Amino acid sequence: MRHAVLLSTLVLAAPAFASGFLFGDNGAKASMQGGAFTAQADDLSALQYNPAGLAQLEGLQLLADGEVLFQKVTFHRTYETGGSPFAPCDPTLDSCKGTVFNRAGPGFLPFLAASYGFKVAGRTLTFGLGVFGPPAVSHYKYAEAPLPTTTTDQSLKLVSPQRYSLISNNILIAFPSLSASFEAIPRRLYVGAVLQLVTGNFAFKQNATSMIFDAKSFADSDPTFDSTLSLDLTARLGITGTFGVLYKPIDSLAFGITLRPPVPVHASGKLAIELGPQAQALGAKVSDNPTTDLDLTLPLDLRVGARWVTPVKGLGVNFDFVFQGWNSVDALVVTPQNVTLKLGSSDPLPIAPVRIEKNWKPTYSFRFGAGYDVIKWVSLHAGFNYETSAYDPEYTSIDFVHPSRVFISGGVTGHLGPVDVVFGMSGTPTVASSVTSSKVRAANTFANPSDPSAPKGEIVGLGDYTSGGYIVLFGVRGHFLEPKPAPAPVEPVQTPVEASPIPATN
Repeated sequence: MRHAVLLSTLVLAAPAFASGFLFGDNGAKASMQGGAFTAQADDLSALQYNPAGLAQLEGLQLLADGEVLFQKVTFHRTYETGGSPFAPCDPTLDSCKGTVFNRAGPGFLPFLAASYGFKVAGRTLTFGLGVFGPPAVSHYKYAEAPLPTTTTDQSLKLVSPQRYSLISNNILIAFPSLSASFEAIPRRLYVGAVLQLVTGNFAFKQNATSMIFDAKSFADSDPTFDSTLSLDLTARLGITGTFGVLYKPIDSLAFGITLRPPVPVHASGKLAIELGPQAQALGAKVSDNPTTDLDLTLPLDLRVGARWVTPVKGLGVNFDFVFQGWNSVDALVVTPQNVTLKLGSSDPLPIAPVRIEKNWKPTYSFRFGAGYDVIKWVSLHAGFNYETSAYDPEYTSIDFVHPSRVFISGGVTGHLGPVDVVFGMSGTPTVASSVTSSKVRAANTFANPSDPSAPKGEIVGLGDYTSGGYIVLFGVRGHFLEPKPAPAPVEPVQTPVEASPIPATN
């Protein structure tokens, strides 16, 4: 009992951090081409895809992109004791019990950037700056039922079956970026690098249980034993970088490679703990102004791409392979600061750091995209992206529903003099999965990781999941102060010389 309440707080802080990572791609034009952009990189979204490509841009370049993300996630929980007292149903209906869905509405993802390129010894040097975030839905909100006054009505207990994984979150991550790119060999080899700051804010709300686990009864989900935990964490300013190379052996063929190393993230902030009726009855109290630190590592990102400008005038096709090392999140380490637990008249006890095993694995994606200049003023784009899941089925949880999936995308660019206007869409069909074996447990306030015989929270990852959605893409680009092509040399006109008349002789 001495670890009641607080351990649950620490365990719950970590899983929600990855909610929604990742969903789609950054940059409107690149997203319309399935995210296959590493060997093209001919607009300012190259800050993410391949900074070497910025050396293809001269003069003043401006970009303002936006994405509106609609991700639908549903969950119908089943129980270790067998099935569910409710049949799956449409969670948007008031009459539906036992099935939940994300009520937060669409998310918004901006991408803002500018660059200026100029000639140095006949080669382009480009400096750029921008700010963007990872492509992800930033806000989730699920059902949160009030505590019932009785423990006999199971329908009340199951109104929010996902509450031990996630009630709500709000995540903001930003990468302020500064880049330099250089045309090392004219028209053939480009190199570039981006220096990025990493900052963000993460807010979560979840429940923990104070029930001693008993797999024989639905009473394990009795909400009178729940405590509500709210966290507000701010990431310490971090630094990372992206490095890229773009090589064109001939004018119609290009290869690109980009690497971003793993990104350590350290966040700290406040805890707010609302003890449930049963926890209060045990006499549990939390120290004033508790805080928590969270440490994790965002993955290594490796992109390799090829581009072919086909013999069909105006048609280019791209292929990318992307590796993301999500195995960097094998565990999350949460360290309490100034957090103690007091039961009754006992002395306050400090809480030690907690390691949460996640066992995520690397993801791979294969991307294909194409762009076609229909006429001088209009270009069409299309793309396809297949990506694998970051976890095994037994680790599926409502806080991170990322099955293996495909994205299909397309759109149009209008060229209006020095301004391009971009509009498109990207979508992933709804994928349904059923989890019959799970290692995801509710945080239990009586759990003690150092004591295998201590009570554990019930299994909460069993059930039926669906995930799908679409993204609306739009943006504006400006191209100004670009140097005009040098005029072709004028050949001198040869004027025929008339022969002088031969003077007459006598």
